[in-house]
This record gives sequence, C-alpha cells and structure tokens, in this order.
Amino acid sequence: MKKHVVLIVYFQLFLTFLCYSQDDSMWIAGKTLKLGMQKNRVIDLISMDYDLKPLPNDKNTMAIITKDGPPFLPMGLVKFQADKLVHISKNWGQYEGKNIVEFGKTLNTLISKLNDQGKVYAIVKSKIGAREPNYSSNQIEIIFGKHKIQIDIAESSQYGNNIAVFESISE
Repeated sequence: MKKHVVLIVYFQLFLTFLCYSQDDSMWIAGKTLKLGMQKNRVIDLISMDYDLKPLPNDKNTMAIITKDGPPFLPMGLVKFQADKLVHISKNWGQYEGKNIVEFGKTLNTLISKLNDQGKVYAIVKSKIGAREPNYSSNQIEIIFGKHKIQIDIAESSQYGNNIAVFESISE
C-alpha cells in the first residue's frame, strides 16, 4: 500500500507541474523541443545523442530511439508538417506485474472520482478498452491545454500485466 501512496503523491506533483507548464515546449531526449521549431533544427538537436527513424506509414513522423543497444529503446516521437514541429510524444516507460495494474486501477478510480467532483483542473478521460477472454485494457487521458498524459493499462493471462505511460504535446 505504501508504494501506491508514493506513486499517487508523485503523480499529483506531476499533474501540478503540468498545470503550470502550458507552454508549447517539452523536455525529451535531453533537449527542450518547442512546437513550431524548424525540422532541420529538431533533427540536428536530437541526432546528437539519438537515432531518428521515419515511421513506415507516415514519413512526417519520426521515432526517437537510443543509439546504444540492443535493446534500442523508444524515447518518443516527433511529427512535422510543412517542415515545422507540430507534435511531440514522450515515452515515460512501461511497468509490468500485478501490483502495477492494481495501482493503475486505483489511479483510474481516483481520477474518475476527482473529475466527477470537479477537483481536477484538466480534461480527464477514462476509457474502457478491449474486453476479451484472457485480455482486458483501459486507458486514462489527462489533457492540460496542448499537453496530454496517456496511461494504458493492460491485463493478459498470456503476456502478463503492464502499464505504459506517454506524454505528448500537439498543435
């Protein structure tokens, strides 16, 4: 239970930070990127320490991946339109195990209750995902202006339980 309390306090501090960071920039891959930056400048900054790989289905979106590996870890995504940065997505990590799914469910309940009571100063969406034999998923989205936190919670008897956390900013 102590781990849940520490994670909830951490998450509340993180949400408070986001409430006051309504600008158009995000710290990712050791650099501060700002929406509207020129594509060449973003590529120059990121490629100093990370590889940028265009997505096969969208040449305007590039994955930021560690150079050292294996494993090569995904750090996030950047998307360009008319040679300007229009979207930044940061991968905060994936967490596995039964306890983390319980935390995700607790967090989902907490945010839903706070949102119902009008105590969260953000748009909060809680979505029920797949419900299939041996697999279920839920998603929490917390939106602060142009910033969004997405928490994906998955339970699978075949692949195990995990939570993935992403942060993004878009025009």
